[in-house]
Amino acid sequence: MKDGSLHEPNSRAHGIEPGAAVGGLVLIVLGVFFWLQGWDQVDIVDLVPYWPVILIISGLANLFGARRRLRKGLSLAVVGGAFLLYNLDYADWPIFLVAAGVAVLLKGLLEDRRWCQGSDRHA
Repeated sequence: MKDGSLHEPNSRAHGIEPGAAVGGLVLIVLGVFFWLQGWDQVDIVDLVPYWPVILIISGLANLFGARRRLRKGLSLAVVGGAFLLYNLDYADWPIFLVAAGVAVLLKGLLEDRRWCQGSDRHA
């Protein structure tokens, strides 16, 4: 580029698109679960409390994907973690207040950060 910027918004050189990563992982996990259920190795109903893992994986994909979306990634991971703790009886409803507080604090702390735009810019 003539302006000296090496950053291209649509470049996928630094990771996979979060939607593709999450979609692919969800399909793989569902396929494995249904396959194991067909062999009477696992019952899908027992796995329902673990649905928040999808939010956590999505959050991590947003954090480390091609487009680093720090706020969105952390929010999804925190909310998914809160639901998972609640579903597994490790926490009661106040965990959602804690998760909301963490999300508000992170938003305020990260508002001025530019980490989510990538660190490969050269002036």
